[in-house]
Amino acid sequence: MNLKLKFMGIVVLLVFILLIFLSECKKETVGRNIIKGPDEYHEGRIDKEEYYSSNSLLIKFKDNNFNFNDEGFTKRIKNVKEIEFSPSLNVLNNKYNAKTIKKIVRDDSNLNSLVGLRLITFENVENLNIKSAKIDYENDPNVDHIEFNVVYYLQNIDDPLYDKMWNLNNIEQEYYGFYEPIPGNYDSDIDFPESLNLSLEGEDILIAVIDTGIDYNHEELLGEVWKNVDEIPNNQIDDDNNSYVDDFFGYDFYNSDSDPMDDYGHGTHVAGTIAAKQNNKGISGICNKCKVMAVKGYFTMYQSEVMEIFLYLVENGVKVTSNSYGCKYHENNPDCNSTFYQDVINEMHDVFGMIHVAAAGNDGNAPPPFSQVYNYPASFDNVISVAATNNEDLKADFSTYNDMVDISAPGVDIYSLRANDTDLNGNLGDPFTHIINELGQQDDNGKYYILSGTSMATPHVAGAVGLIWSKFPNLNNTEIEVILLSSIDDIYEINPGYEDMLGSGRLNLNFLCLDGTFSGQCLSNKPTFCSAGQLINNCQKCGCPSTKKFCLDNGFCSTNNIQIMN
Repeated sequence: MNLKLKFMGIVVLLVFILLIFLSECKKETVGRNIIKGPDEYHEGRIDKEEYYSSNSLLIKFKDNNFNFNDEGFTKRIKNVKEIEFSPSLNVLNNKYNAKTIKKIVRDDSNLNSLVGLRLITFENVENLNIKSAKIDYENDPNVDHIEFNVVYYLQNIDDPLYDKMWNLNNIEQEYYGFYEPIPGNYDSDIDFPESLNLSLEGEDILIAVIDTGIDYNHEELLGEVWKNVDEIPNNQIDDDNNSYVDDFFGYDFYNSDSDPMDDYGHGTHVAGTIAAKQNNKGISGICNKCKVMAVKGYFTMYQSEVMEIFLYLVENGVKVTSNSYGCKYHENNPDCNSTFYQDVINEMHDVFGMIHVAAAGNDGNAPPPFSQVYNYPASFDNVISVAATNNEDLKADFSTYNDMVDISAPGVDIYSLRANDTDLNGNLGDPFTHIINELGQQDDNGKYYILSGTSMATPHVAGAVGLIWSKFPNLNNTEIEVILLSSIDDIYEINPGYEDMLGSGRLNLNFLCLDGTFSGQCLSNKPTFCSAGQLINNCQKCGCPSTKKFCLDNGFCSTNNIQIMN
């Protein structure tokens, strides 16, 4: 009898635990309600486009009395009923069942553009018209600005493997592509070998990979992933008082925890292109002096989550960001061009001197206008937008192209790292090859992966920025941007119909020399010397981009007087 009672007690306990678990799952599901749009092209295929949260809005009030700044950032989420709003706002809060209001950043944040930004969430989602709510709040005299909480998507589509990496050094080698062995096309690459002297010395540059996390245990990234030395891992204490407990390897902003381990595979692939060790194993990363920060947002992120990430980057000294996510701007989704987002990008660029690199998008196979759609953040001002090219220097068929693209880089069949036990293209099945070993052979246990996309082109550019900046740390971000966008091969002659749609050209690291001046075409083929500050109108003759002209100093590109010429 006693055994029976014990058994029944265990069953009741297990049922109770299960109910708690299910309730927690339900809460998480409700917290990520998303408005879906009509069937349309999404990353080159017909899909349901999800535009913005159906139960939350980003809002700034005019009256600081609505701030709850007396209890600090640790208690940054409050019930709306605990705050004294104006009578008109109370009416709206009741009408739309406003539930909670959340600080995006601390009130003493260094990012002034985000101070006062709040996320307001609503209950009773089934009966909520979020568009009507936005309009009503927008018309309230106490509201300064309000936006939908839009969704950003992952832009998905003597080292042993070095001779397979056509993107770094194309010698017409055959490499095993995603579908079959493919012959290369000579010099359709970024001239990585010519930049090796640059990568051997210089200052460390911190690049944040805003993606699906990073496998920080991968042997090719050991010592290359940023660590928060002011935090003691796994002690459940916020040792550095930055409001993020145990963020030793970075932070997971999607799950709100301290482990940014990559359980999808995209972010690790990106990180490998930037910073994989040059260690006679597997692949080579572009920037030997770069550290990558793991910032996990997963393959969909709300804008409110991205805003939180930005403060984390500023406070931890990030110089460069690699952004392989996007929100497509078109008539059905006009809210990607966010004022909140542009303001904080401007502040990070102009005040904190950061450089942002972002994927242009993977809609090139879609019919117009989707193939030329503006993806954000790539299309914001002060963001370097990156299109993708193949091993023949042609625009990758999937790559979005438009007049906001700043530069192109290799993005087809890119060999890089595989996060442990992941296979993000596994659903494609045979005969597709994507998991490989150190010999470049298909191997389900391999530590390397083949991927294509503007997501893969982006880290080439982010790594190049880090490489240039590590060598010339005294230059500011605008000077680095000019050097970067001038370090290119002109590919427009073989890409007819895409004039001014692929940026200044395809990235080429060979056009830098060790003393900080330009080398290659501009230096060797320039017909005459000129005075400092003089605008050279015949730049096209020596291979420099006409879209991003720069000043020359007695025949050399100046390192202290570089200016963007409009």
